[in-house]
Amino acid sequence: MSFPYKSALVLGATSGIGLEIAHRLVSQGVFTIVFETAASFVDTVTKNHPGLQALFLNAGVQHVMDVSKPHTVEISKLSEEININYLGVVNIFNAFLPFFQKKPASEKSAVIVTTTSLETVPYPMVFGYSASKAATRSWILSAREQLKAAGGHKINLIELYTPIVQTELHDKQPGWGPGRETGMPVKDFVTAAFEGFAAEKETVAVGEPQKAMFEEFEQKRNERTGPFWDMVKKHNPGIHQLD
Repeated sequence: MSFPYKSALVLGATSGIGLEIAHRLVSQGVFTIVFETAASFVDTVTKNHPGLQALFLNAGVQHVMDVSKPHTVEISKLSEEININYLGVVNIFNAFLPFFQKKPASEKSAVIVTTTSLETVPYPMVFGYSASKAATRSWILSAREQLKAAGGHKINLIELYTPIVQTELHDKQPGWGPGRETGMPVKDFVTAAFEGFAAEKETVAVGEPQKAMFEEFEQKRNERTGPFWDMVKKHNPGIHQLD
């Protein structure tokens, strides 16, 4: 089974998961465009690559802080996590969405967002990172339902739900070994992720503990978001309708 899209743009591909994803796409013959996160290039990319079908939103930052030691808590770093890990995802998605919406109904597209199991059970030492990813997951659930309700061209909003992976994300963090020996090797992680992409899963959970965590805590959120919205609309016709 192979990646089900013929062309892809990978953001946050200078290292770690994004870089390995780009390598894997190229090895499968997928036309691959690689950039760091920036909104200004959207028009250029879409004009030069009108056949683009898949977008990977992969950039992320993580800072270690300890609330019991107030001097380690830096608001600027918390803001950076929210801006890149959450607002950056929403911003880039919004910028590319009109391009995908104009595609023929017969052509499917995908936006793949890298999240983490820490959005479900936060890790205390990276509470800002955990919170930013939890915000991103909440947005994914809402955006999926709105896209389905809007109809038209099919855009698959896919969540890549990750374990700890041996990448540069943890470099320079206190106590982290220089060999990145903690966590899942990035090649193994990407292999498992691509199996989920090939199966066209809505959420691709990688790592056995993480799969169990997703099924225990998050699967019901996936299933209940749409019905909850339907209930609100049924009892309040016309509520929250925007022109």
